[in-house]
Amino acid sequence: MARFTYRIDRYFSDTEDWGIENDDARGTENYDGTAKEYAKEIAQNRYADLLSLDQTGEWRILVWDGDTESDEDDIDALHLFTVTEEDLKPRGGRPKIGNIVSVAMGDTLPKVDAYAQENDIKRAEAIRTLVTVGLAPTENLVWSVVRGESPDANAVEPGVAGIDIPEAISAWAASHGLNEADPDVYLLVTPEDEAGEVQGEIAYTTLTASRADADLVREALLIEQAQTCTADEKTG
Repeated sequence: MARFTYRIDRYFSDTEDWGIENDDARGTENYDGTAKEYAKEIAQNRYADLLSLDQTGEWRILVWDGDTESDEDDIDALHLFTVTEEDLKPRGGRPKIGNIVSVAMGDTLPKVDAYAQENDIKRAEAIRTLVTVGLAPTENLVWSVVRGESPDANAVEPGVAGIDIPEAISAWAASHGLNEADPDVYLLVTPEDEAGEVQGEIAYTTLTASRADADLVREALLIEQAQTCTADEKTG
């Protein structure tokens, strides 16, 4: 069991800068997992809250190992996510999550939290249970089977992003030469709107994923790009 400190920041367009969302947007907790997993769970819970409140915007979760919030340069995990107007739209003719919560629980988060506490579940799970339908937004990811180095590819390995490889992708990749006996062949993944030429690409396919997984891939891309820029500056 580890102990982490977190902070939830929102991007404020008027100042074009990040700032803590409110006084309740920070805390310290024990957690059975990694800092990255903890940041992802906080993001998922906050995302569900924002859907229920019909709020749009950009947020980030910063996590530090231990009891103390430190500088942003010293974070142990970072998770970025957005809520758009598209996310708030009904899916398949169903009412928005906020409307369902309003009917089921009076549209008050304290009642949602009471239900979560009573049933010993997370807030996001409580909302999912109450709405009884899956309304999580999705996004297309492009998967590539690659042989050899591809340093200019705007894509990352799924393990680096911290996402699981879907069974359908595993089977598809195996049919295109991915196997443990050939370490030169591997998988890369990227959001569809970020996809481009991949050196050494054997085959590619597109599969719908959760927005949470897509955000993890985008986060990993940003980190790799930052590391590449830092390395270029040192050698330049």
